[in-house]
Amino acid sequence: MKLFTNITKDNAAYYAATVYDNPQFVKEEQFARDFRKVSMIKKYMNKFDNSIEINNLDHLVHKIVNIIVSFLNTFGRESGLRIMFALMEERFWMKLVPIIEHLTSPDSYLTVEGINNQTIILEAVEHDEFFSSIVFKMREYEGLYRS
Repeated sequence: MKLFTNITKDNAAYYAATVYDNPQFVKEEQFARDFRKVSMIKKYMNKFDNSIEINNLDHLVHKIVNIIVSFLNTFGRESGLRIMFALMEERFWMKLVPIIEHLTSPDSYLTVEGINNQTIILEAVEHDEFFSSIVFKMREYEGLYRS
């Protein structure tokens, strides 16, 4: 049985503390810094939505992807996804899902369970097409250098 079967904004920090995995953890400030990465992701997604500089958008998406990778490495893939979906408004999900699909194998069927008493089927979440196109472009670019 999971300790936290349902994650909400109210208990996400408690849940995060139980799954936190940072080998260099020495101070509480490190946990707080790592946990605040969700706020940073939201901040950059807002910046993306409000940006009028098209040249800067690729850079913002790269920042968002890097923060998400770091967050998932620290809190674990399944737990990290649960925390992010619990703390983010649904309007951000349409940007989050293409990144998650980019970071996981194409044949995996992804769901995130126990978020505000619901299961989120990532395949069913509508994508932000413009944001997705930038993520797809990143994937193509990275593919050129894979061996």
